[in-house]
Amino acid sequence: MQTEFRNEPTVDFARDENVSAMKEALAKVSSELGREVDLVIGGERVRTTEKIKSLNPSNPNEVVGLVSKANQELAQRAMDVASSTFESWRRVAPHARARILWRAASNSPACDGKTKQKYRNAPNANWRFMILLLSAPSNRGSSFVVD
Repeated sequence: MQTEFRNEPTVDFARDENVSAMKEALAKVSSELGREVDLVIGGERVRTTEKIKSLNPSNPNEVVGLVSKANQELAQRAMDVASSTFESWRRVAPHARARILWRAASNSPACDGKTKQKYRNAPNANWRFMILLLSAPSNRGSSFVVD
């Protein structure tokens, strides 16, 4: 059952706690700029000598991160793993998939109790929460172990 789309409430930056939280978040992200990220293929970390530079579009002199660049062989291996994994994943019930992804996002280093609580009770929360955490700079290139 889908819930009705609603925009997130705006943040009131006149409140000191919101300003502090934003400054902390920006400092955390800034401290991670320029980080090198491995490829993850079938759970195996792969570091290559060739890198792709990810640049800040608003400041092209700022390197957001360096990502290992896959060659044709690595790309094919990733496609093979994705295809074979999809066969079992597609038989997993949607609610079970959501539970697995929620647990993976919850195990993320970017997840704190406040963030988790905010998204737990919001409409369409699971998907927004997972996208937020799995795309956080501290998680790019990370793999999550979900038991």
